[in-house]
Amino acid sequence: IVASAVTFPLYFNVIRAVGPGQAAWSSVLIPIIAMGFSTVFEGYRWAPLSIAGGVLALAGLVIAVFVLFVLPVSIIFCTSGTALA
Repeated sequence: IVASAVTFPLYFNVIRAVGPGQAAWSSVLIPIIAMGFSTVFEGYRWAPLSIAGGVLALAGLVIAVFVLFVLPVSIIFCTSGTALA
């Protein structure tokens, strides 16, 4: 309970600072990071389904970043590097 009482205000400050869209990306990484800590400190053994879930979560994050940052830039600039009118 104490950890939640400390981390929730910190997370809401992050939301205010970077916006809800960017702050939501951490929700994808938190379970993977938690499983990594569990592997190191508790001897967690990764099952094939756990690995598949981690890969799918990271793939979704990569797709989201690609759609938000790479596609808008490619739409604005044509292949010659000049801005579209």
